Parts: sequence; C-alpha cells; structure tokens
Amino acid sequence: MHRLTSFDALSCPAALCAVGTFDGIHLGHAALLGGMVREAREQGLAAVVVTFFPHPKVVFGRAPDRYLTLPDAKADRLAAMGIDALITLPFDAETIATPAATFLARMRAHCGLRGLWMGEDFALGNRREGDAAWLRARGAVEGFDVRIVAPLILDGRPVSATRVREALQRGDVAEAAHCLGRPYAIPVTVLSARALRARERQALPMTGDYAGELDGRPVHLHVHDGWPGAIALAVGERAERTSEETTLIIHHRHDIAS
Repeated sequence: MHRLTSFDALSCPAALCAVGTFDGIHLGHAALLGGMVREAREQGLAAVVVTFFPHPKVVFGRAPDRYLTLPDAKADRLAAMGIDALITLPFDAETIATPAATFLARMRAHCGLRGLWMGEDFALGNRREGDAAWLRARGAVEGFDVRIVAPLILDGRPVSATRVREALQRGDVAEAAHCLGRPYAIPVTVLSARALRARERQALPMTGDYAGELDGRPVHLHVHDGWPGAIALAVGERAERTSEETTLIIHHRHDIAS
C-alpha cells in the first residue's frame, strides 16, 4: 500500500475513494471499506482512502487529543484490508479552508475518481459544503458515483468511534472489542519485564486493572476481559504518567513477549 501525505504524490488512472477519519477501523468502517475494496476489484480499479490527522474534532476543540488508532496502526489495518493507497492529509488551516469543489477537483485529477464512498455523517470541504446532495449533483455531471453507507447497527445501536471511546472511558473493554471486531490494541514500547510505555496520544481505558496479551513487531498490547494466558496490568493511578505518555505496570505475568 502506498502511504502519501498529499494528492500531488499520487497519479492513479481510475479509483474508488473513501473519505473520512476512520479512527479505530471499527466494524462499521470495515463494512464500508470492505465493500469498496470488493467493488474496486470487480471493476479493475484501485481502492484509495483519504483521511486526516489530527482528527477534525481535536483541532476544533471538541475531543481530547487521543486516538483509537494512530496513523501507523491505521495504515497497517487499511493495508491488510486491501487498500491500495492511503492519503493522510494534515488537518490544518489550509485543509479547513479548502472549498469542496477544490477538494473534489484534486481527487478527480490525482485519483481518477470513479466512485466516492463515505458515511452518512461526512461532508467534504470548508464549512461542510460538500454534503451528499451536493456530491451526487456533481457526480451526475462529472461522471462519478456517490455511495453513502449507513451506520452498522450492533445490539440496536450504531457502531461508531464515539461508542468505542465511551466504552473505554468506563473500562468496558469487552464492549470496545465488540464494536471493533477485535480486542483493543495499544501500541507500546517494552521497557522491562514489568513495564510497558503506551505511545503518545493513544487512547487508554479508564483507570483500573485489565488483562492483556503482547504480540507483533512493533509490539501491541491487546486488552481483554481476562483471556487464559494473558498478562495483568494496571492503567491510570497505579501506572506512572507523564504529560503525554503512560507507563503501564504489569503486576502479574503469565507470559510476555520481549
């Protein structure tokens, strides 16, 4: 998968594109992106994701500067899903001021836009002027389809990154895993056999004791309700906290990757 930070670095003859923040890559995101990838393969097109960092809600002061998936983890998951190119745009003053028409023109010029996929709550461009009606009208004229994907409903409620964050905030890692389709993963640095350091700006569960397992290179801590063979760790008051990083303390170990 190609990882890019601007449209200028991409020259694609024809693609389906999904635009959104996609924090967490939860089951709802997987349904949208999986559908786009399947359709792209059937049509012989590339599958491109356009996303933003920092999160728009963080920039506008409506959410804390913490993420379910930081850029590297997000890229790894998207690559595993079959995405061909990931464009991560800085959500800065220039991006905020970009009119929807300009944003769309860049996608058409550099991605060969044949279809645009996004969730119901997403709108493109400055002041969210590029809503579904606007995009469909432009698509009819400029020759691309617009696919608005409804939220995935799980246990009677929409799956969303907000739902996952709220579950973590109350320590309900089982609910978070239910919405993600996998245990919640925290990228960590192994400091010692008894200490892990969470990556800067990574969202963590509320203060408490949890079970977890370590795997992968880079190392990720997968937080569980208490699977057999898991390590036990403390998050919050029993951990050492600096301004941006948290050292998670392992207080009982069955097995740990070094």
